[in-house]
Amino acid sequence: MFQTSYPVSGTGFHDRGAEMSRLVAFVEEVRAGSPRWLAVIGPRKVGKTSLIVELSRRSPDVDFVVVDTQETSPPSEEIFRTCALRVVDTLLGHELPSSLEILVATGGDLDAALHGSATFATLRPPLKASIRALGLRKLTNDLLRVYLDLPERLAEALDRRLVLAIDEFQELAVGARKTDVIRSSAAPGSATAASATSSRARAARCSRT
Repeated sequence: MFQTSYPVSGTGFHDRGAEMSRLVAFVEEVRAGSPRWLAVIGPRKVGKTSLIVELSRRSPDVDFVVVDTQETSPPSEEIFRTCALRVVDTLLGHELPSSLEILVATGGDLDAALHGSATFATLRPPLKASIRALGLRKLTNDLLRVYLDLPERLAEALDRRLVLAIDEFQELAVGARKTDVIRSSAAPGSATAASATSSRARAARCSRT
């Protein structure tokens, strides 16, 4: 019997050998410090999310962050803030008293939470400022660029391997504002070019549609 209502992993994951081999090769590139974009394309409920969840289980040395563009309705550029917040929570969360994503949603004090992180204290001032900027309410194009760059910059600063999986990635072109920031992130060709210019970093991006 196949489970279709939520992702499966471990003993619940079957077959998909060819697809998993390609994803494992993708992770090997991440480990080698060569990030790139990867799109996993298929009909709804075919098992794309399960592939990512199982890949995460098989790659304990790599950090995985998963975000669905349809978490907000209609999809909007707020998803970039969510991506950045989840990455910070993943990489620094063990030193934080509370999730930064929750603090931003509830109007909490980010500075107070970050103050107790020994790792945050070692970061360069521009990167600290970018993380603090996640609490700013009004989104601007400049802030969107900060949020887009933050996962890669933080992963590189901490020498961590990171896969950021964005579900329903194509919705960004529909629900978000038609700015240069959104177009360069949502268009597959542009995304490939962007990752090629960041080849020194140790982060990777994986989109699923």
